[in-house]
Amino acid sequence: MHKKIILILGALYLVGCTGPAIMLSDEGKVVKVGKADPADNYSEIGTITATDGKGCGGFGFKGTYERAIIALKNKASELGGDYVQIYTAIEPHFTPSCYVNTYKINGMLFKKTSENPTPVPIVEANVASSAEKLRELKALLDEGIITKKEFGEQKRKILSRGI
Repeated sequence: MHKKIILILGALYLVGCTGPAIMLSDEGKVVKVGKADPADNYSEIGTITATDGKGCGGFGFKGTYERAIIALKNKASELGGDYVQIYTAIEPHFTPSCYVNTYKINGMLFKKTSENPTPVPIVEANVASSAEKLRELKALLDEGIITKKEFGEQKRKILSRGI
């Protein structure tokens, strides 16, 4: 008799802890999720929140990160977004009155506005001219920091590079 009660309670516990099926939509599959700022070819749509799990303690079901991400991607695609920057993820947790089963993810939703980000301009370093380098080298020679031999070697290198 006791074994039957334990089996029934165990089965009820397992059924109560299992959430409804959740599938990633085809549109949700292309939504990217991360913590980094998006590239400049994305524009901000607005905040987005997704949850998984419900109830308190044994009443309801415990949410998971994976299921919350699926819900987040599906919701982002429904709102026309392509990227979600995650700000916070709140796991199921204890409160003074119960164990909150909800896994909650908050973020910012972005839409891709162009295929490629703006190219980063290549800025050349401030390269001193050959004349400037030779003047610096001559000053080192005059101050006795380098020898005439070292001056000659460095002078040849500078002149051969044409810098």
